[in-house]
Amino acid sequence: MSRRRVIIDTDPGVDDVLALLYALASSDLHVLAITTVHGNIDLTNTTRNTISLFNVLYDAHTSGQSTNWIDRLFEEDKITLAAGAKTPLVPEAQLDASYFHGRDGLGGVSDVYPQYLPEPGWESSFPSLRGERLASTRQFAGLVPAQREAHDEILDILAREEADTVTIVALGPLTNLSLAMTKDDACFCRTREVVIMGGALRVPGNVTPKSEFNFMADPESASHVLSYSSPTPSSTHPTSPLSSGTRLRVTLLPLDTTTAVSLSHGAWRGGGNQGTVLKRWCDVFVERTFANAQTLYSDTSIEKLTLSMHDPSCIWYLLHSISPTPTAQQWHVERDVDVRVECTGTWTRGACVVDDRGRERILEGVEERAGSDEGGWLHRHKGNRDAMGAIFG
Repeated sequence: MSRRRVIIDTDPGVDDVLALLYALASSDLHVLAITTVHGNIDLTNTTRNTISLFNVLYDAHTSGQSTNWIDRLFEEDKITLAAGAKTPLVPEAQLDASYFHGRDGLGGVSDVYPQYLPEPGWESSFPSLRGERLASTRQFAGLVPAQREAHDEILDILAREEADTVTIVALGPLTNLSLAMTKDDACFCRTREVVIMGGALRVPGNVTPKSEFNFMADPESASHVLSYSSPTPSSTHPTSPLSSGTRLRVTLLPLDTTTAVSLSHGAWRGGGNQGTVLKRWCDVFVERTFANAQTLYSDTSIEKLTLSMHDPSCIWYLLHSISPTPTAQQWHVERDVDVRVECTGTWTRGACVVDDRGRERILEGVEERAGSDEGGWLHRHKGNRDAMGAIFG
């Protein structure tokens, strides 16, 4: 069976790095590109963290601490790395999560292991980060820097590959995806599936009482991307077209799902590969994240704490949709969920709205009474049609 071809759009980020490792280690996935975006930390750091991860893996590969998947990673073609959007679509509304992930996005690991940082001037390899500097042709371990911005690189890959063969896994704010759709929505809809970590539907948010971080970091982009799952995209996002030639297959893993997927401190401490360069590097930011969590839950000992694996959940879902296992029977997928994103609310910006009133959709051919369906929630041809993926049941 051929490996599933994927683009991972990400803002590393503690759990982003763990998700990247999960994907790279899988023999079922072929990572074509990693595209970085603002989010947990600024774009410079999210891109730098990706390069540092590969430097660590290369050290493991060359120092006798490798595994089969790490060897495979450096024996195959290099993975494209493209830096993307520095800001959300509404720049003045930018936020980050450095208070939780650390000033470098990875718990200060850049201070502990500076040898894995890219060489000074590395930013000139990426158009998004170059500024006035001359372009660089520098190379990175296991990575090829793209000479175009992330949204253009995504479109180039989708145009080059056969339609319905590339899955996009979005682990951060959806700015890069929205920019790609704005430039060429027909090309973007050649995607096989877009798997998104984002939103909070029927549970509280993790940034505000209603909003999850990724969606609040750029709600306009989230609303735009989700609208292409609708038969009438403009019914949920005003600047989207009245109709699109091909509906986008969107699978959303919100906090409703991902909060339940957790890593305990004991499991992390007792895991394999103890003492390896990769484990020591990851220990810095994972242990500091547990310490940060303990400040929020001071009445719980660190041994009993768990970290929600929000981003790795997307990789787990994707892998088990490719090769189902008995464990996958714990999950089910709720299809055609009309999830809409609030972009203007004073207290609810970035919140997801779903219709839980239990009303039946208006049947085809039945005349709609004026005012009977405000917002088009019951109309058969309005509203989004996302799959809310992998809910514990």
